[in-house]
Amino acid sequence: MKYRYLQFMSVLMAGLLQLAPLARTFMMNLQGLAPSSWAMILRIGVGASALLGFDAVSRASSIAISPANATVGQPYVGTITYSGGHAGSVSSMAFSNVCLGSAVAFVDGLTIVYNGGNTATVTGTPTGAGNFAFTLKVFDQSGCGSGGNSDARSTTLVVGAAGGGAVAPTISAAPQNTCAQVGTDVQLSGGASGNPLPQYQWWRGLTPIAGATNSILDIPNVQLTNGGVYTLTASNSQTAGYSFGSLPKANCYLSVAISGGTNFSTFNFTNYAPAGQSLTMFSYVTNVATATNYFVWTYNYVNVISTANAFPLAANLVTPARSGTYTVTLSSTNSGGAIISGQNYDSYWAFGYPPMLDSSLPASSNAVAGSSIILSVPVSGSLNVYNRSGGAGGYVTNYTDPCVFWYRDGILVSSQLYELGPTTSTTYSNTSVNVSLALNNLSSADAGNYTVVVTNFWGSITSSPVQLSVGGGASAPSITTDLPAAKSLLVGQSSTLSVAATGTAPLAYQWRKNNAALADGGVFSGALTNALTLTGATTNENGNYSVVITNVAGAVTSSVASLLVAAPPQLTLTQSAASLQISGNTLTGLDYVIQATTNLSSPVWVSIFTNNTVSGGAVNYQTNNSSGPMQFYRVMFP
Repeated sequence: MKYRYLQFMSVLMAGLLQLAPLARTFMMNLQGLAPSSWAMILRIGVGASALLGFDAVSRASSIAISPANATVGQPYVGTITYSGGHAGSVSSMAFSNVCLGSAVAFVDGLTIVYNGGNTATVTGTPTGAGNFAFTLKVFDQSGCGSGGNSDARSTTLVVGAAGGGAVAPTISAAPQNTCAQVGTDVQLSGGASGNPLPQYQWWRGLTPIAGATNSILDIPNVQLTNGGVYTLTASNSQTAGYSFGSLPKANCYLSVAISGGTNFSTFNFTNYAPAGQSLTMFSYVTNVATATNYFVWTYNYVNVISTANAFPLAANLVTPARSGTYTVTLSSTNSGGAIISGQNYDSYWAFGYPPMLDSSLPASSNAVAGSSIILSVPVSGSLNVYNRSGGAGGYVTNYTDPCVFWYRDGILVSSQLYELGPTTSTTYSNTSVNVSLALNNLSSADAGNYTVVVTNFWGSITSSPVQLSVGGGASAPSITTDLPAAKSLLVGQSSTLSVAATGTAPLAYQWRKNNAALADGGVFSGALTNALTLTGATTNENGNYSVVITNVAGAVTSSVASLLVAAPPQLTLTQSAASLQISGNTLTGLDYVIQATTNLSSPVWVSIFTNNTVSGGAVNYQTNNSSGPMQFYRVMFP
């Protein structure tokens, strides 16, 4: 790449800038989507020049090695490709500071040689297993000339051990976040280890990209619509039956910027960074060696916050309230005067909370066909909302896109929209909301493992699965032993009302008095069981009692038992020379026992007569024997 310099070289500040309409691409079943800890910002202003050099767009370039996997003891041939806006300008390459004019030792058993253009070749037989990260430096002058422009990029070759047992894949080289210009060619690459060698699939959002089954994904002639989140999944025999959500995966952002020199109108970007994580914004300038560059950073167009080319934000300053526009104003001079004077570059940054599951779904749940069930879990985080205009005093809520996705055995069954804040114009909510999935009229087709994925602009989280089993048809409750029509008690007595019922379990019981639901407490216990117990009844418990029995198939109500609680009877003792009589009147149908003792100091009561008040409610005991020791009598109602 040879440039004819005027009074200035190229000026560009580019980086990991997400177009707001495209950022929603990642509102899918993706994990680990927190934006990177570095970023650069851009405004292409009217009248700005943009002749683009290596240093200016190094973040837009990448290298990839294909195939990404090799095996110890097996011959390997791989191609390393440098891609980006300046791939056509590469004239030489260096590895480990050695210019690749001829074959150079690479990693165990392998060599590397420059092919010309933007590719190099790796050949040999690997002798050691491992994940070999390496950096390749490219130059726009032959012989790795130090007077030209250069760019250094890194990737990883995964070398697996020969033979051995089967091992599920793990991602060893994650694809890199990339910012590319419209019209350039992009390569995204990654790698995984495992045995057998992993097979790859690239995805955009939740959609697999047809034919993208290599460790490298080529995206030619990039357009704004290509921006978004890309995922590389790895699989082998050990992942058979895995869903997208459970496959080993790694994600990267592809940001797309307007090409320099073709569109000078202001273009706004929105960037998303999780609250509580440190962040550094950079400004890179390619310029003549004698130039002096000056930087002034501002927040929401006021308050100078840095005068260096790098602006760090500590973790405690990355808060939702600090969302807003961050601007760097660039000035550049040399001995001939000003090259650039007061050129602004800015972007909007939205800080928010990634989603969090505040508890777990149950490990399993059983239901019967025809019934309904609700799966629910509380979630916190800045759901489906971001602060994006008007500085610290304004916010915009997205009301349209789903942020909760429910899956059964890896298949999407429901997507839902929930919102959490901002609660004011300057703060985001981080409280909880219950996300739920209602399943009605269940059948065997509804059985399976359910997971929920919650996403927002700052991350994604997947729940542990809940296994739902669905049994056969349900039968409604049926009472086999009903309540008595009436029951009588004396004050202070205890008793139990009970029923027996059949039907598909579980059966739920609710006791009622005078049609009002009862709860345990006071004299009552067992209000939600098949047996209601009254302990130490009083006249306040007089009334009509019944119980409602329900299950998934229906409900049934018992007959009514009328309960009467009365005070104990007044007894009369009549004695003559020849006889003794005890009499009184009380409730009908009560059993009673006459007891006697000769000593009230330490009495031993002996039961001498048992009877029932039958229909008249009469208590009556008579003896004709008046001789013998003096005795004391009492009447007991068991």
